[in-house]
Amino acid sequence: MKIKYTGVDISNELLKIAKKENSDQHKRSNATSLSCTFVNDDIANYVKTLKQESFDFIIGIASFQHVSTRKERISLMKNFYRLLSYEGKLIMTNRALSLRFLQKHKIQILRSLLEYLISLGKRSTRDIMVPRSSQTNSKSSVLGAHHSPLKIFRFYHMFGLAELKKLADMSGFAIEKLTYLNQDGKEILSRAQASNSFLVAKKDVFTIS
Repeated sequence: MKIKYTGVDISNELLKIAKKENSDQHKRSNATSLSCTFVNDDIANYVKTLKQESFDFIIGIASFQHVSTRKERISLMKNFYRLLSYEGKLIMTNRALSLRFLQKHKIQILRSLLEYLISLGKRSTRDIMVPRSSQTNSKSSVLGAHHSPLKIFRFYHMFGLAELKKLADMSGFAIEKLTYLNQDGKEILSRAQASNSFLVAKKDVFTIS
């Protein structure tokens, strides 16, 4: 069976890594059944350029959580539905608003609550700018020089299961699985102990919400 895979990422550097790993895997296994294409683009833009029923599966791993507005999230979900063949499936994971996350990012969560109040409810309390430290790109190599890590803030929308269900329903999907996963990838009921949410939704001829 021939598999055609299209990988989309806004980061060209990550795509370079993916291309290299794909090339190395082909050399090790002499695989000919997998054909890979890599696209450097924003997924929200890229999906608009594609024809209806282009894919049998669409998989989003920790990506949908970075879409910054409700309008864009609805548009993207509807495009996912349009691009899937009938009986095709959307599979996605997103970061969960766990107890560990709440404890780790207290300041950012309080800032999000403040922005919600200042905006009179126009900003979501689940829109959070999460800091991540990275090495500096300094070209100097002075012995004994100290370079502080570069702190980068990334946008996260912290989905609950109810919101994911609503988005899937609005877009026409039939939900096959909607749950939380722990660090080991096992299903759990508690959001507080979860690492990610997990959604499997199908494009069905007859969808009953």
